[in-house]
Amino acid sequence: MTRFRFALSLVLVFIMVPLIAVLRSPATATETGQAAPARSFEFTYQVHVPANADPAGPTHLWIPLPQADDYQDVCGLHIDSLMSHVQGHDPEYGNAFAAFTPTMQQSAAGFDVRLQFTAVRREHKVALESAALQNAATPAPRDANLQRYLEPDKLVPLNGAIADLAREHTAGDATPIQKARHIYDYVLATMRYDKSGEG
Repeated sequence: MTRFRFALSLVLVFIMVPLIAVLRSPATATETGQAAPARSFEFTYQVHVPANADPAGPTHLWIPLPQADDYQDVCGLHIDSLMSHVQGHDPEYGNAFAAFTPTMQQSAAGFDVRLQFTAVRREHKVALESAALQNAATPAPRDANLQRYLEPDKLVPLNGAIADLAREHTAGDATPIQKARHIYDYVLATMRYDKSGEG
C-alpha cells in the first residue's frame, strides 16, 4: 500500500510541475515591480569518510553543490579539504558537484570535507485561484525534461489502480488545476511517512 500511495503522490507531481511551469501567475511580485519576499540561510555541510586500512582501489567522492536559479542566489561557496577537487556539472540534469579523489594514504587515514555557503531564497508563488489557471486546458510542456516526468516508468505506473484512483478522485473536474487539487487532497489525507519494510 505504501508503494501505491507513493505512486499516487508522483502522479500529482506530474500534473502540477508542467502546469505551474507553463502557466505562471500573471502578477507575481517580481512582475509588478515589487521585490519578492526573501530569506537568507547559512549552510555548513560536513562530510567525514572514516579510515579504510585496506582500500581495494581508488576512492571517489562526489558532493552536490548548491545552484543559483531564478529563485535562489548562492554566494560565499567555500570548500575546505586537504584533497584536491574539481567542480563539474552532470551532463543529463546539469546538477553541480565537487569531485574528490583522495590518495591511497588519505583513504587509509580517513578524511573530511567541509562545504560552506549562503543561500538567499526568494518566494515563488503561483496564484492557483486565478481565472487563467482555473480555466486552462492541459498545457504541453515547453521543456523536453518536463515531458519525461509525465511519462510512466517502472516505479511510476500511470495505469491500473493508480489510474482508477485518479479517475475516482477527479470525477467531475474540468480543468487540470481542479484535478491536481483533488489528487493532492487525497494524497495528503491518506499518505503517511513509513520507512519500514525491505527494498
